Amino acid sequence: MAFTEAEKQQWHADRRAGKSTDNDYTPSLTCGHCGNPFSSGAGVVTDDFSLCDVCNGD
Repeated sequence: MAFTEAEKQQWHADRRAGKSTDNDYTPSLTCGHCGNPFSSGAGVVTDDFSLCDVCNGD
């Protein structure tokens, strides 16, 4: 579904005003290999995949 011209203009106005949009994304700290949760310093997290240190061989 395409955005309307009014939606596009509002989005640009919000960006110029410094309003944050879509900042609710948080990468998952659950290993994509074994399924176990891990702390932020105990694994590798990218936008696509999370891997705990145990599965990573560390």
